[in-house]
Amino acid sequence: GGYWNFSGRLFESDTGFEQGLEGREITVLLDGSDVETITTEEGGLFSLSHRVQYSLDRGSHNFTFLFQGEFLYLPAESQMEVFALSDVVIEMQPITNTIVRGDSSPSRSIMLQGLIREVGGDSEIFDNLSMSLAWGETELPMASGPWGNPDTMNFQIRAKAQEFMTPGDNMVTIIVESNQASFLNGGSKEIEILVMVEVDFEYSEIELSDGQRIIRGSVNATARDTGAPLEGLSLSASLANGSVTHFSVSKLTGADGVFEYEFKSMAPLPPLSSQSPPPEGWGVLAVLLMSESDFIEPGSLALLPSSGIQIAYEKPEEASFLDRAAVAIVAIVVGAILVAMGAMAINTRRKSTIKELANIFGQTVEMLASGDEYRRAIFLCYENLCSVLTRRGFLRRNFETVREFEMAIRGALPISEASLVSLDRIFEEARYSSHVLGDAHRDNAQLALSSVVDEIEEIQDIPKRGPLEFEMEE
Repeated sequence: GGYWNFSGRLFESDTGFEQGLEGREITVLLDGSDVETITTEEGGLFSLSHRVQYSLDRGSHNFTFLFQGEFLYLPAESQMEVFALSDVVIEMQPITNTIVRGDSSPSRSIMLQGLIREVGGDSEIFDNLSMSLAWGETELPMASGPWGNPDTMNFQIRAKAQEFMTPGDNMVTIIVESNQASFLNGGSKEIEILVMVEVDFEYSEIELSDGQRIIRGSVNATARDTGAPLEGLSLSASLANGSVTHFSVSKLTGADGVFEYEFKSMAPLPPLSSQSPPPEGWGVLAVLLMSESDFIEPGSLALLPSSGIQIAYEKPEEASFLDRAAVAIVAIVVGAILVAMGAMAINTRRKSTIKELANIFGQTVEMLASGDEYRRAIFLCYENLCSVLTRRGFLRRNFETVREFEMAIRGALPISEASLVSLDRIFEEARYSSHVLGDAHRDNAQLALSSVVDEIEEIQDIPKRGPLEFEMEE
């Protein structure tokens, strides 16, 4: 595939002037066979670039440059020895063994087999050539010579995957040195190999207290051959109850070789500590650890707990009968005291609250009677009612709908439904009507509010609110 390059000159040799012969034909022969004809240029100069054919044998060859002669000039020739070198190609067989870093046993070492064939010529296969194996700029020591099977003409390279090689895909290079005696150039071939690593796992224990909604844990992965943290290892953790997986998380270990996971159960879902069957709880949970990384040595995966990391649930403390009885008595006494105190507080606030509600409606009636603007008087009444109802706990702060206000009024005042409906209509008319409100509307409002005031004065107690329910979240 390369070229032989020649240059020369045809000139008179029997005079001291050495005059060049221009325009003469020179026949070129390779190993006695005519291959080209060239013509001399000014001064008798000539040049030739001849391609080395792939079919040409390696080794020594002869070029002859022949001038046939002419009138007044005798024939002349010149010979030159040249050499043809052959490139080589490295042909590989598939890699079938598992390569484990740091393991020098034959079944876990780097095992490369193939043959070396010349390019062109007779495509001859060679053996006993000088070879080496490299990882980047570093040469990897071979366990034995590559030509241990001379009858097969195949080389076999076996080398330990060194501890400095990275887990996963690696590129190694087979290098064949040139051999001048056989007229062979050197060659190389890059080969991708998968280097596995034996991994040791250390995982945290998990304790779950009553009412707990979050589970956190971690896994430390270290390379067994070096003891160094293993970065970039794909791990996944699943929170499962038997064969049912509730949550799952997957990611890579960091530079410290740590994989952290977290599971949460937020309200309205039950806490993770609830061992009741779904949907009331989660059952008895365990954390399953898995990995789909292609560079973990298969035996290392067997070190992960097959049934998962068992969770230690908090056990309720068992109290003695006397302890339980004492607690019950204390609870009864405290409850009785609280009830008595609550009754006293309610009785104290009863009269002032009834009076406050009656005053709001009474003031509104007076404002309407004195000629105040109708809508303004009703709006002021509405705002004062909202303030009292909120303070008493009948109406939540920042309520959003009229329906909430109506329900609060009905819960706070056990007056007749007719009076409540009249009150609703007054507020709705003042808030939403677009027509002019005249004296007839004012009279109706005064009558309805006066009726409400009369009924409030007959109330003996303000109804008690039911216990408020809160949903606790972590």
